Amino acid sequence: MRRATQRALRRSAAVIATGLAGAALLWPAAAAADDLHYADFRFGQRALGMGGAVIGFVAEPVAGYYNPGGLAFLGRTTFSGSVSYFGTDRRTVKRGGYFEGLDAVVGRQDSESSGLLTLPSSSALMKSLAGGRHVIGFSTYLVSDTRERFADRIDRDDQALGFDLDRAVDDRTTFMGPSYGVRLGEALGLGLSVFYARRQARSTSILAARFDTDDDRAFDGLWQFTESFNATDGMLLARIGAMWRPDPAWSLGLTVTTPAVWLHGEGTYSIRVIDTAPELFDEGDGPGLYEERYADEARSGYPLHVGLGAAWIGEDLTVALSGDLYLPVAYNRLGADAAEGETVDAVNRVERELTVNGALGVEYRITEAFPLRAGVFTNHSTVPGYTASDRARLPDVDLYGASLSIGYVSGGDAINLGGEVQLGRGTATRTFEETEVLDRAQLRVMIFLSGAVAFAKSTAGKVIREVMDEPGQP
Repeated sequence: MRRATQRALRRSAAVIATGLAGAALLWPAAAAADDLHYADFRFGQRALGMGGAVIGFVAEPVAGYYNPGGLAFLGRTTFSGSVSYFGTDRRTVKRGGYFEGLDAVVGRQDSESSGLLTLPSSSALMKSLAGGRHVIGFSTYLVSDTRERFADRIDRDDQALGFDLDRAVDDRTTFMGPSYGVRLGEALGLGLSVFYARRQARSTSILAARFDTDDDRAFDGLWQFTESFNATDGMLLARIGAMWRPDPAWSLGLTVTTPAVWLHGEGTYSIRVIDTAPELFDEGDGPGLYEERYADEARSGYPLHVGLGAAWIGEDLTVALSGDLYLPVAYNRLGADAAEGETVDAVNRVERELTVNGALGVEYRITEAFPLRAGVFTNHSTVPGYTASDRARLPDVDLYGASLSIGYVSGGDAINLGGEVQLGRGTATRTFEETEVLDRAQLRVMIFLSGAVAFAKSTAGKVIREVMDEPGQP
């Protein structure tokens, strides 16, 4: 893969030298959420409102994800999920659209990507057996979803040369699988979830140079370089959990996730160069098209993970704290041969460092039926700190978030409305003849409506009827 890219670039190196005086020109390396962070989304009533601080305090169907030991305390058959979940994800690379060597820059110097998030993030069906002592079920979780596109147009003031740059990424990972929980006595619950993790990713980076070949101030020559990566792969991992309630006021949780076992994967990497005016650079072989494609096994990785949680449960107030530790892991996204070197923009060798995340959440019952929840959490980058290198590197952005929600609970039915914000700053790199470090910022704003999907409409109707029946209402 490295050799193919080098051959294509050597053939058109004169284009880059003429346009940018040897400066670095490509965007920060193509990124995917699955390779950058572990805590992009939260699932379930309490976790959404409390910032995910539920490892030690979760007795709802999504316990299969956070701590399967909590399933033992469900006490009833329940189906829950997200009714709707949407928001925006804005990413900014400072001076990402600015390149030395051009006499003038048209438009902004910062590169920006803004995407709309509209997705169902989770669903879980758990069935209670043997009087609630045993619970079995099945669930799905969209654990990461990245859709970003950076696009910039750069023109020299004499209109003799112009550049178009476009990079798009679409990457999502879904966990799905069965769960089982059992209660041993009244205070201890144990559980196990087995997840099949499916990842689908594609990215495309395009650099196009437009030329005025006859001095008529009109672009009639084109050189275009396109780099594409597509991959689908699957892994298997298991999550073991325990929840202990030594007394009614305290709850403790522990969960351990095994490293993922690769099951299957296939992917392709390709480059394409179009050159309609080679005479400008003494290429001598006429207008042409150059293409090369590489196909191999595609892989992703998930490390050994340990989570701890604790909660203090008062009459009206609950306070919960959770922490997650992820050990380092490394893998090649596309085959062993590709590890010889990196591509121009797509990163093949992924290295994820030791990562620690934490969350603090509170729940206050305004009344028995209306819980108010709030939380703060971290979503730290898994990318190792920057070291000087001539290869592409993933962006390194630590995210910090807060959430707030209001719920309505009636028996086993519930709906929950709230929002979440994540923001952070970090670095990205772009590499051609040398590596340049750039500032990168990210802002995610999300609104969610979640609950027991089968009962959401009837529950909402019940709220309306109760309000309408109050004295003084028309």
